[in-house]
Amino acid sequence: MGVIQSSAAIFLGIFLALAPAIDAQAFGTSANVDVFMSPPPPINFAPGGVESDTRVNLILEQSRVMATAAVTLDLDMSKIVGITTINDTSDLTGLSGTASAMVDYASWLLHTDPVSNNAVHTYTGFVEFDQEIIGIVLLTSSLDVMDMVTPEFKLAGGTYPTNNFRGLELPDAPTSAVWDVLTLDPTNNRRIDFKYQTNDFVDQIRILTTPVPEPASGVVFAASALAVTIATRGRRFLRPV
Repeated sequence: MGVIQSSAAIFLGIFLALAPAIDAQAFGTSANVDVFMSPPPPINFAPGGVESDTRVNLILEQSRVMATAAVTLDLDMSKIVGITTINDTSDLTGLSGTASAMVDYASWLLHTDPVSNNAVHTYTGFVEFDQEIIGIVLLTSSLDVMDMVTPEFKLAGGTYPTNNFRGLELPDAPTSAVWDVLTLDPTNNRRIDFKYQTNDFVDQIRILTTPVPEPASGVVFAASALAVTIATRGRRFLRPV
């Protein structure tokens, strides 16, 4: 292989190596959030599956999937007016909505699972997506129904809990004993600030956003085109005269 062709191969290798990194840096998070993308391996989301007393997991379950049925949202982002804090079920009044069927969405799971049981672990941070948030499914009953009615949103091969407090624990009325908290601002409909207090089980919310683009494929195409161009020019340059 000539020098020019070797250079083309090196450029292609560099672009291919960078593609996943570009994809994984499409948004910002607090330092305690670990992000799994492109696509993540099968994960056990049941208690004891992905444990940490300090780390929060954000998993891209599906980057683009069409809903086969309408999805009930506990929190419809389009109904948020002003900075909104959710820390009891009364805060959800008037905020529920529906994500339409036959529309493409991305599905994300924000998940905590402490190692140490019989103790409350507090996880505080934020996630800011590159895509607009459509809505959030955050109650245990809502998550269970969504998994049953629209399983296409789940991570392929993932194991999900049912009926064991997987959603946020929200009291029915304001109380001094605040457990889980979400804060949203309609002027930035890409960001969620959260405070999870997780004990013996897991805490999960599912976030639907507009579909996640696939920059890796564009990078690969550009890299391939560059490699072909360099190699072609190299052949012309090396042709005997």
